[in-house]
Amino acid sequence: MPDLDRFYREAAAKAAILAVVPPSSESGMRDLMKAQNYSFTVMVDKGAVGSAYNVRYVPDLFVIDGQGKLVNTIVGGADFTKLNQLVDDLAGG
Repeated sequence: MPDLDRFYREAAAKAAILAVVPPSSESGMRDLMKAQNYSFTVMVDKGAVGSAYNVRYVPDLFVIDGQGKLVNTIVGGADFTKLNQLVDDLAGG
């Protein structure tokens, strides 16, 4: 998660990060965000997001383009370099 937060802080002009957690993880995530001083946005999902994106593993990374189209799914997340590459590829660079 440090890479997600770094990406959120350094690449805010070119991409957004939204972490989604189930209600059972809300308290733990809140504590982690505070303890690590993470600043990216976290949403509590009561099932709609997980169902819409067919989430089966955690973490899953979904890359969504500017038109809202799902363009890539990565099981297991990504580090800072990979996040930058995904966004640059999406932007055609």
